[in-house]
Amino acid sequence: LRVVDAVMGGQMPRPERAAMSAWARREMEPGELGIIRSNEAAWAHAVAAGWEYTLVLEDDAKVELAGGPLQLLALLPSLVASAAEVDKDWQLLCLTPWGLEDFYGLCTPNHIPGLCGSKAPAWARRPKLVGETGWKRVGPTFHAFGWVYRRPLMEKLLDGLQQKRPPLNPLDVWVWEVMAEHDLLWRALATATPLVSTRTMPGGADSLRLQQGY
Repeated sequence: LRVVDAVMGGQMPRPERAAMSAWARREMEPGELGIIRSNEAAWAHAVAAGWEYTLVLEDDAKVELAGGPLQLLALLPSLVASAAEVDKDWQLLCLTPWGLEDFYGLCTPNHIPGLCGSKAPAWARRPKLVGETGWKRVGPTFHAFGWVYRRPLMEKLLDGLQQKRPPLNPLDVWVWEVMAEHDLLWRALATATPLVSTRTMPGGADSLRLQQGY
């Protein structure tokens, strides 16, 4: 368990922000860049530690379990084992509400070319329950405040940042683009009952996202 110091986008050196925005689909807000750098640090730590998977909780995450984050950590091995029974090659587990906002309705199509048209399966726009397993097969969704990443996906995300492809977007858009680029879009699952929310849905006055202008 590690608390990764948040990268405050507004405090990032201006040249670094400009360099990141230079390969983005659009000009990125400081807060969006800070969130990417913060998650990058979490992925890099997990990969360096040799972890097969890692749960990343953002600063404003609220665990919807009586025992809070410690109960979620205790349940994590069971959650991962349960997901593996549904898809042994899963890459991303969304523990947050799916479809809180209309991903495709809010994204500009030319900003997500790898997620549009024939490149995205029809079910990507609708959650699909997998029998009575307690899991849904899901497509792109916002609010990555409680996601479990598999090691191969974290490696691809880190490589994408290094290679500067696909073009940068906000974190909870760009992760899906990386998955689509590697034909992993169908390897995402979400719990039928969300386990993580934010202190105020989808963000509030105490949310670092809001403070950073996300």
